[in-house]
Amino acid sequence: MSLPTPAASLTTTPSVPDKPSLDGIEATWSQRWEDNGTFRFDRSKTRDQVFSIDTPPPTVSGSLHVGHVFSYTHTDCMARYKRMRGFEVFYPMGWDDNGLPTERRVQNYFGVRCDPSLPYQADFEPRPSPTPRTNCRSAGAILWSCASA
Repeated sequence: MSLPTPAASLTTTPSVPDKPSLDGIEATWSQRWEDNGTFRFDRSKTRDQVFSIDTPPPTVSGSLHVGHVFSYTHTDCMARYKRMRGFEVFYPMGWDDNGLPTERRVQNYFGVRCDPSLPYQADFEPRPSPTPRTNCRSAGAILWSCASA
């Protein structure tokens, strides 16, 4: 029995450019993810079909650095794994770089306070926001805290 001869394309060595270009990579992948619905969440799924990752806002530590990669790699791996296993993954990824100071500013600006002694009201309807909140998309991540106070 003889082995098949490798195709000519498999015998050539691929070349790596000296200076690879990153131009258009984010736009290309963002479009592919949008077209495929990679990061969409179907709210009609039942609890047993959903895997939800609740990440607290990170501590403010300046600009992005390698520590952020270590912090988010674990949850990102779990989200990807659960997607591959057929779960509907809810992973509201975002960077709340203001946290408590922003919360206090909003409370002061709108004259509101949190009162944990009040009972839960299932039919509660908040007043309409004075300005609509926007969602920013970048590299497939949805940033929920992108509006400045």
